[in-house]
Amino acid sequence: MNTVADAADDATQHARLLARTPMFKSIAPEHLRHLTDRAIARSMHAGDILFRRGDPGTSMLVILAGQIRIALPGHEGREQVLRILQPGDVLGELALLDGRNRTADAVAETNGRLLQVERRDMLEAMRSNPDLALAVLTMLTERLRATNWLLESMLFYDAGGRLAATLLMLAQGRPGGRVDITQGALGERIGAARETVNRRLRDWQTEGILSLEPGRIIVKDLVALRRYAPPTDMDNGEIPQIW
Repeated sequence: MNTVADAADDATQHARLLARTPMFKSIAPEHLRHLTDRAIARSMHAGDILFRRGDPGTSMLVILAGQIRIALPGHEGREQVLRILQPGDVLGELALLDGRNRTADAVAETNGRLLQVERRDMLEAMRSNPDLALAVLTMLTERLRATNWLLESMLFYDAGGRLAATLLMLAQGRPGGRVDITQGALGERIGAARETVNRRLRDWQTEGILSLEPGRIIVKDLVALRRYAPPTDMDNGEIPQIW
């Protein structure tokens, strides 16, 4: 049976975990503790649907442990995977801020733990803490830069450039650079025929940049793959992420 002391210990631990995330790392401990006192810890299991596109956006989730797949639903049950989120990542903050519906699906890739922050508590924390409001604005600005980068690759680069940009986004942060996606799905995502995708992937496999497996691509050399993608203005050289 949980006691008041157990709940206090949990809130303290959650505050420490939040302090390691990009959004909350600059927030004073007492403000984080105030937020986690009101947050809800919950577990997730592989395959759990955390929310669907179009659902009301009433809360934000912080991943404490495990991985979550962010995807856009397509026709006939197919989906376009946008990114696999890792511990420390935040999801659901867009709908939380404007009170509108979710913009994508979120599905648990693995078992794990989440911290659920309700919209009213997050907005209250932002009103009373300018550092937190600035951190959220910074994160949204990075997402906008990422969207502009991806839009540039789709509008002004050939299929190879679009494919490289997409693979870099999908592979970043994935163990061993593994991207679980079919060549057909990649073609749909970048607006190219599967044959075009296959030809370019085999070229890169010959160069040692990646290897191909059924339904999977292993990116071995991110630096080499970046040479085929649009340049990025990220200071740390990483690939910008929409999610």
